[in-house]
Amino acid sequence: MEIVPGLHQIKTPMPRPELPYVFAYLFEGGDGITLFDSGFGTPEAMAALTAGLATRGHEPSDIRRLIISHAHPDHYGMAAWVKEQAPSCELVMLEQEWAWLRAREGTPEFVLCEDENLARFLNGLIIKNRGSKDDGIPEPETFLNNNSVLRKLKIALSLQADDLVAILKLNEFTLSKHELSALFRRPDHKNYRECLDQVLRNFLDGMEKHYRQKAVGGK
Repeated sequence: MEIVPGLHQIKTPMPRPELPYVFAYLFEGGDGITLFDSGFGTPEAMAALTAGLATRGHEPSDIRRLIISHAHPDHYGMAAWVKEQAPSCELVMLEQEWAWLRAREGTPEFVLCEDENLARFLNGLIIKNRGSKDDGIPEPETFLNNNSVLRKLKIALSLQADDLVAILKLNEFTLSKHELSALFRRPDHKNYRECLDQVLRNFLDGMEKHYRQKAVGGK
């Protein structure tokens, strides 16, 4: 929808009944197109954004600049996908918002993510990478433990046991396949083991190294 000449509103869906959609804004200028906010990172939202751009004769690869208003997933959720489609796209956001996204535990900028918000993100990542189930978008859990987070990441990224062990080794942390399998058992199973903070922390650090290597063409 055109708001004023050169400024257009694109509706993108959300996996939340209480907030069914959000808007991205397309600016057309002499140096290319600028997108203000991207929308949530689901296949449906990507398709809606692509269709909205197409009505103006553009493709995602035409985006020259992506401005993020603030660090909520319904505003920056497609940022990585936009960068994949348009590698030269400039990403712009407030320094404080960027600090929040990159904050580490123990730093002044660190803000604890609520379980429900983390569940929404991880469920959205699964849908983005694996597609949604026939029964629709799952309701986000209000409580997540480390085992749940590790399981969701395993599903979202299609990781096998060897992949998980290798990622942990990137952070010089060793876990056998037998020990690893215990983390994915049902809590009432006799072989179930709690995923300790050090396991998840080392996995996340190793995952960062793994995907950074892939991004620069490493093995």
